[in-house]
Amino acid sequence: MNVVPGFAYVRTVRYVAMPTAVGCARREAVQCLRDWGMAHLIETTELLVSELVTNAVNATGGITTRTPRYTELRRLRSVVLQLRVEDDALRVSVWDSDPGPPMLRRPGPDAEGGRGLYLVDMISRRWGHYRPAGTGKVVWCELALDAA
Repeated sequence: MNVVPGFAYVRTVRYVAMPTAVGCARREAVQCLRDWGMAHLIETTELLVSELVTNAVNATGGITTRTPRYTELRRLRSVVLQLRVEDDALRVSVWDSDPGPPMLRRPGPDAEGGRGLYLVDMISRRWGHYRPAGTGKVVWCELALDAA
């Protein structure tokens, strides 16, 4: 992958914090990587985006149905996905309004959930979180640009 000097490898998108945000974020990531000539990272990035956005939607306590009622619309919250090339890595960052830190779990084989950050930990080069100015938290992970 040859990074073109002067080309902005950053994409930031805000989504309503509801279950449909996950699929939308995956599609955005796929298109973004195609645009940047990084198709070799699509499969892994798609999984990472899916896990981080799912966690962010769940953390916001937003709308949980695909078709919210009119009375639920005032409770709309958002999550923000950012994809950025930094040096030799693709950084995937997701912001949500919940300030609580993410919890890495080691679920048992029969557990029905709790594998999101475990997968991020196993697949990404590194990951972490921070509290930005204002509210909420950002959970991020990195993939090496030369990862296959």
